[in-house]
Amino acid sequence: MGLTPRRVGAVIVTAAGLTALASAVLGITVGTLAGRWPVDAQGRADGTGSGVAHSPSASVLLALVAGGVLGAVATALVPAGRAVRRRPADSLTETM
Repeated sequence: MGLTPRRVGAVIVTAAGLTALASAVLGITVGTLAGRWPVDAQGRADGTGSGVAHSPSASVLLALVAGGVLGAVATALVPAGRAVRRRPADSLTETM
């Protein structure tokens, strides 16, 4: 592959972190926008009125994104460590 063991581990951890970042940003954006509709619909139905749905503050959303990314990176350290310690020949000869 041409990568040092350290770079293999870095690729695994970086891929997990970037995937988690993209997923968290997309999920929070869609969830925040789509979450207002059912709350406002329920408010209209029971007479409370629409406009009762409030989004979390930006600091809360940022903390959620950061927590998700940090959790994914921390979790990816285990398989990255295993990949770093394995010889490439062992991985190629192993069958599922």
